[in-house]
Amino acid sequence: MLPWNRLPKGTHRLLAGVALASLALGILWSLQAATYGEATTELRRVDPWAERATFTYAPLLEDGTELAMGEPGYFTTHAPRVRVGFAWTLDDPRAERVTALGELQLVVRHDASGGRPAWNDARTLAEGTLEGDAPEPLTLEALLDLPAERARIESVPGRDASRATWTLVANVRFASAPVVEHRAERSGFEMPLSYTPPLYSLPPPDALSLTKDHTKTQVVHHPAPSAAESLAARPAGPALLVVGLVGLALSLPRLASEEELA
Repeated sequence: MLPWNRLPKGTHRLLAGVALASLALGILWSLQAATYGEATTELRRVDPWAERATFTYAPLLEDGTELAMGEPGYFTTHAPRVRVGFAWTLDDPRAERVTALGELQLVVRHDASGGRPAWNDARTLAEGTLEGDAPEPLTLEALLDLPAERARIESVPGRDASRATWTLVANVRFASAPVVEHRAERSGFEMPLSYTPPLYSLPPPDALSLTKDHTKTQVVHHPAPSAAESLAARPAGPALLVVGLVGLALSLPRLASEEELA
């Protein structure tokens, strides 16, 4: 490689032009980088928690034998009664103690159609309380006699239970310590029951586990970065400045010498 002071004539002029261009580009890039940062806002999920609930059922033959869940259908002529259950758990790592009140209801509803009026029948099947260490579950259980429920509903003139919608509804009111936000929570869960006498059917087991996820959203404001932080994040500008300054420092003295010789 030729020494710097022995480069062909005119080369230093070209290098000085490149250095000036690099210097100008470095200044523009650095100014843009220094003013590039902006304040930002972030939505952050905090303190997530969940409710987990499970329904169970067991159709019973006349002799008390339990049938398996998930069959396509059951007949009230063979299994008129169903043992139903519900379990609820609070899943919150912050909770140490849980107090809950649960109610299991049979809700039979008929919407107005075909000239028939709308009606709604709700009967409490079971109630229960929980006071214990989290995550101890709240459990409810009841024995549902479908023919007897149908007869009770249809004892009211104008009601046809076979044309209605049958649903098991579990309502839970709960609080936990030391979590302040759980002081007066209410939640509901449902399990549909299809009943067209004498046939009835219930959901498959994999549809009986329910989860309700809860979370709070926190707005986090991030200030705009300083000029130094912006330049550090975008170092190309300062690098071009250094290249331009070094190039000028090396080429300008040589250019001056060439001018004097000319």
